[in-house]
Amino acid sequence: MKHVMTVMLVLLVTAAFLTGCALANDPAPTTTSGSSVATTPPGTTSAPTGETTAAGTTAAGPAWETIWAEEAKRRLDTESGYLLVDVRTPEEYASGYIPGAENIEYTGIVDAFEARGIPKDQAVYLYCRSGNRSSIAAAALARAGYTGIVDFGGIINWPYETVKP
Repeated sequence: MKHVMTVMLVLLVTAAFLTGCALANDPAPTTTSGSSVATTPPGTTSAPTGETTAAGTTAAGPAWETIWAEEAKRRLDTESGYLLVDVRTPEEYASGYIPGAENIEYTGIVDAFEARGIPKDQAVYLYCRSGNRSSIAAAALARAGYTGIVDFGGIINWPYETVKP
């Protein structure tokens, strides 16, 4: 009986792991309050607290919105009052950045926001090189209580104008 229970537990854990991995790699649409449907870039997942994701699960804890470069460009061109942040290192930023972006390295982004008195509901658009560090920065800001966070991935996927000093 003990052996059967062990086998069942192993099967259950394996199934949960495989299901979680499959959902994490699913570029399914997510929705947020007051916005259009955006497809989550591969490798990132997020959904607003308490809202239902495409997989039908409810997000737990603070979150942010993830959008593609095309949607970010549209919003940056039509909205105002946002903060555009490049979370790469100062050296990377100096090699080229999106016009209007400020450089705040992802490793100290929460402290920098707090030191500058950036309101918790400020609309903030984040990007890095590939999307990894911007998602880390988005998670850190969300955990700190910031609610207007939008991650649009990496500058390598930005086909629009950049500033190259």
